[in-house]
Amino acid sequence: MAAKLAPEDRKALLATLANTESQALVSAWRALEIEPEYTLLKQPEIGMVMVKAKTGGNGSPFNMGEMTVTRTVLQLHSHEMGYGYTAGRDKDKSLTIALIDACYQVEGWQEQIEEKLVQPLRKDLQQARSQHQETVDRTKVNFFTMVRGE
Repeated sequence: MAAKLAPEDRKALLATLANTESQALVSAWRALEIEPEYTLLKQPEIGMVMVKAKTGGNGSPFNMGEMTVTRTVLQLHSHEMGYGYTAGRDKDKSLTIALIDACYQVEGWQEQIEEKLVQPLRKDLQQARSQHQETVDRTKVNFFTMVRGE
């Protein structure tokens, strides 16, 4: 039976999975020992997307350039569909994201996946962001103009 999942919860889940290092994600998933039967609707495939940006962060949008992405779409035999998108050319990570996405929708697995996989990954990502911010703060240079007393 599929668990009801709010769109913002699914978005947060997929963001966490996509931002996690491939090796950490795949090994954490394998440690859960969940092996569902599924059908690949779209094999892991590599493609390109156009990245858009805005001038000054809030101005006119423009095409900044293209980026390589990998996507996978699968369906569990219990009918839940999973989507896996990741930056780069990592087919294993894309497949793993799709599997986790689909299995997270199954009521019996959702709590286990949340506690043993998603929460630790979110904690690791937050810790990495904090460490990066500390490094940035330590090397920050404040520029200022001194007024000469003429």
